[in-house]
Amino acid sequence: MDDDIVVCGEQTDAEVVAEVVSSRVQSSGSSDEENEPSELPVQPLLTSVESIEYIHELQSYFKAQQNVSDTVSKSLNILEDYVVAERLKLKKQAKIPNFCFLQKCK
Repeated sequence: MDDDIVVCGEQTDAEVVAEVVSSRVQSSGSSDEENEPSELPVQPLLTSVESIEYIHELQSYFKAQQNVSDTVSKSLNILEDYVVAERLKLKKQAKIPNFCFLQKCK
C-alpha cells in the first residue's frame, strides 16, 4: 500500500561516523560510565626479542600438534625472518677504531 513512502533518509558514511563520534563524546561525559573504562588498556609494543620468543613458542606448539600444514611452519619462519631483519635495521655497525680498541689492535 504505502511502499513508496520514504521513512528515513539515506545517510552517508561521514554522517554515520559523525553520529557515532558525537554519541561517544556525550556518553563519556556521563557520570555512570566514569567509573568504568570505556576502552581497553593499550598494551605496550613487544620488543623484537619478545616477539621472537613468542614465535618460538608458537613453533613449539604447532610441532606438537598433529595434522598441521607445513604452511603454518613456513609462515612462522617468515615472521621470524621479518622480526630479525627489522631488528638488524636498527643496529649500527661498530666503527673500526672501536673494534681495534676492543681487540687491542696496533
